[in-house]
Amino acid sequence: MKQLLGLTITLILFLTFSLGQTNLQNDTSLVFKVNYHLQPFEDTEDYQKLLNSLNGFLKTKNQSDTSNAYWLQIDFGKYKEPYEDLYHIETSITFHNLNFYKPTLLEIVRTSLKDQYVIKLAYIGPDTAGIGTINVIYNIIAVKQPDSYYKFKSALGVNTANWHTTTVGTITFIYKDKLNTEIAEKANQFSMDLAKKFQTQPISLIYYKCENPIELFRIKGYDYTKRMYMDTTGGIVGGSNTIFAANNSEWYPHEIVHFYTRKVFDHPFSRIIDEGYAAYLGGSGGKSLNELLKITNSFYKNNHQRDIINDLNIDYRINRSMSVVYPLGGLICKLAEEKMGFEGIKQLFNDEDFYKAVEHVLGVNKKNLADFLKTELDKYK
Repeated sequence: MKQLLGLTITLILFLTFSLGQTNLQNDTSLVFKVNYHLQPFEDTEDYQKLLNSLNGFLKTKNQSDTSNAYWLQIDFGKYKEPYEDLYHIETSITFHNLNFYKPTLLEIVRTSLKDQYVIKLAYIGPDTAGIGTINVIYNIIAVKQPDSYYKFKSALGVNTANWHTTTVGTITFIYKDKLNTEIAEKANQFSMDLAKKFQTQPISLIYYKCENPIELFRIKGYDYTKRMYMDTTGGIVGGSNTIFAANNSEWYPHEIVHFYTRKVFDHPFSRIIDEGYAAYLGGSGGKSLNELLKITNSFYKNNHQRDIINDLNIDYRINRSMSVVYPLGGLICKLAEEKMGFEGIKQLFNDEDFYKAVEHVLGVNKKNLADFLKTELDKYK
């Protein structure tokens, strides 16, 4: 842990000193800065072509996450949204700024393949009171084209090139070491059961089995994002029906649920309901909804002064880990399904406004919801 902290401090100091320098080309047309210590190619023309291609991609990437003239076309067929992690990465919700984080080219690293390079990008906020704000450090792959210019591709395929692939039913598992086929079959059966519940065809899924969040984000291309260190387990979904599981297991039902809700309810709906229903059916963080509710009940009994509605709105995390959105949204979904069956769930998903949906289905308005939730939570001890 001390080594990691030391590395982080060194990196921040390095970036802080580098950002103030003029980029190597003195080219103000570039939308990114170039690290002062970056070693350019001996072939200056080739180097400039790479910079120009990168500039073109960074200038146009937010126009679409499913097509780009500077990105290899084959990647879109494989991943659908191959640079989804960089799509609008400049945005800061905290500072209400769509262009808060600025890109810096940190390094160009040669690979074992001819004319392919790892491009290391950092997105960093403005220096405030001598403190820089690093959003992400992210890698993409540059591939030289026959016309001598460059196009880019995702680092995911490169980072998992030596991993194994096994298909179980409708789920294709990609994993580094071993696959537990019994658990994989359980996951496939869960997906099949969801298809029946939602009255739709089973969804073909790609499932990356990662040891932990650090490995998950690294295979996607990250050198740094705070999400790598927020928890020791978890998972996320990506384009092309892809699950990245960070629990070292073939079993991550919570994320499987999300694919069915997004397929069947093809209109805007409440995130609280969506996460809640996934927690209701698939748990979260290896815990069932009942276990999550017991933890939540205990928390609010010990912190009775907290505003439960405000906690829902700000996505508050108990012990900086479990978001209250999961158990509280799950409780609402459980009560709705007990009252009206799957029809109650449909009605919850029909309204993008969480509080209107709850009032419509359960008859509880926003003013009375906090007391209602605490009363229901008290049943889980």
